[in-house]
Amino acid sequence: MEDGENRPPQRRLSNPAAVTNGSKIQLPASCDPPGPQNPPEQLVWVVFGATSDIGRSIAKAALSHHDLVTTVGQSREDTLITTRSPFRAFPDCSLSLLCDIRVRSTVEEVIQRSITHWGRIDIIANCTGYGVIGACEDQDEYDIRNQFETNFFGTINIL
Repeated sequence: MEDGENRPPQRRLSNPAAVTNGSKIQLPASCDPPGPQNPPEQLVWVVFGATSDIGRSIAKAALSHHDLVTTVGQSREDTLITTRSPFRAFPDCSLSLLCDIRVRSTVEEVIQRSITHWGRIDIIANCTGYGVIGACEDQDEYDIRNQFETNFFGTINIL
């Protein structure tokens, strides 16, 4: 628009305090930093794929904050020893289990055993995954099906 043309009037934002009728806006107490008046709450985690790099890092971070963690390894690749090994410094705060996320009953068993052991679950982290490098048309049917069953149906089973 040129300087001489008619312009629509500009809208001015009102004072935020006026919008709330004078009441003070506050964040919920859960946003306050931990302290004597607001001690941190211990959370219960289930980390599927806890033997992968990202899963192990998430589980260790939760354990370092004194949370309780069920670490879940892949039953077709891991053992309970390899699943427990990275978390042996936290024996009272970690429970290690094995599961094949492609099989719904094994996922349900992990959830039930976690609830039985800890009393509840607050956070579930799915760090599982399967990938084959290369063009889809160059992969055999077994690899394609396994990848889809793990990445898609496995996630559905966890949900």
